[in-house]
Amino acid sequence: MNELIYILEALIGFSTILLVYKFFGKLGLYFLIPIYLILANTVAILLVQCWGMTMGLGISYGMVFLCTDILSEKYGKKSANEAVRIGFVAMIIWLVLT
Repeated sequence: MNELIYILEALIGFSTILLVYKFFGKLGLYFLIPIYLILANTVAILLVQCWGMTMGLGISYGMVFLCTDILSEKYGKKSANEAVRIGFVAMIIWLVLT
């Protein structure tokens, strides 16, 4: 069952990136990065058994990397760095508020 949840999380997450990028472009990726960072830091501590291995649910980190890679390839290093700064500020705010 955990394998199905893991695969669904990956498919939904990566599909969301593609759809948001298609409809909102660069701004949409800027919006997704803090969401995926907060999600990753919230659920990454959960350990589950998948395919005979114990693993964390931090697949959202991969989604953040994909967003920054798209920004870097399409809009340049400056846009990717700006997205990282947005994510960093969002994580600080999340840490303070929680």
